[in-house]
Amino acid sequence: MMMKHLCKFGFRPAYTVWVYHGETYPARESDICQSTEDEDRVAEIDRMDEMIDDVHDDYVSVEEEDPEPTAQAFFQMLSAATQPLHEHTQVSQLDAITRLLAVKSQYAISIAGFDALLNVICALLPQGHKLPANLYEAKKVLSALNMPYEKIDACPKNCMLFRKENTQKTHCDNCGESRYVEVEDSNGHKKQLTVAKKVLRYLPFIPRIQRLYMSESQAKQMTWHKNGHRYHTDKIVHPADVSNEPPLRLSGQEIRARGDSTSRGVPRHRTREEWNAAMLYVLTNLTEVDDYIGKFIDEEWTRRGVPTRQQQENILRNGAGRDRPNFVSWFYQQVISLAQTLLILYA
Repeated sequence: MMMKHLCKFGFRPAYTVWVYHGETYPARESDICQSTEDEDRVAEIDRMDEMIDDVHDDYVSVEEEDPEPTAQAFFQMLSAATQPLHEHTQVSQLDAITRLLAVKSQYAISIAGFDALLNVICALLPQGHKLPANLYEAKKVLSALNMPYEKIDACPKNCMLFRKENTQKTHCDNCGESRYVEVEDSNGHKKQLTVAKKVLRYLPFIPRIQRLYMSESQAKQMTWHKNGHRYHTDKIVHPADVSNEPPLRLSGQEIRARGDSTSRGVPRHRTREEWNAAMLYVLTNLTEVDDYIGKFIDEEWTRRGVPTRQQQENILRNGAGRDRPNFVSWFYQQVISLAQTLLILYA
């Protein structure tokens, strides 16, 4: 929320710049206008080579061993950053591909249009260039950056996932909602297409962990909890430092002693009004409580017509009148009554 506010309105003009805390004065327009053409040209270029150089040293394997297929594809992608597009330029193959794909995305160029654009550019480049001939070949170079994911069809109302034993089902078991988009045929009957209404993308955990271990420096950080040196052995600096002793168990007397620090469920550093306001905020933001909110308003609203939003908030906070419960107290009694009913049923 704060970031959105700052992006929309910015800082107030009289904001104090705290230079001794690390902040810097904003650049003046005169300073910006004095930038040279070379600096402007460098700013427009995607600094892909610098980014790759930053990670290339970390991902160079120390031991002479053949990497797995996923790692091999990633290393090939890194090598593409060092290969010039052709012998008369310093632009790398990876840099050229990423710039062209960015233009395609920015201006929504179709696949056929992008392939035609590549054909024209390839015809203008000297012989032996390394620019891909089409979109498919361009994405193959960047495929090592992608992380695998699995598409799983889901119920439009989030009731179930169509996977494992439910893979072949076409309707939800709970609500009966169709799994696929439905259209009417020429006879007026509904017909299911092969397009799912809602798709869940599952991100496997193991490939993402493997990507971390491909870097030597990151691999050291991943194993630091076991192999790292502790400078303060008497302090817990990682969850692995916690002993495997059984958790502390409090006796009934200790629990009652701790409960005495509160008054009727309200912390002593909070007033009853503050406690009710906090509980009301929590309850009104739970979708499971929506039915109870409607029931409470129907019971307490005795005037004619439908209550406005402000009137509903007032009833929830203060009740419908004198000696009438607010929503927090009413909901508490509902929960107690329901719990007693369940105890009687399952006794």
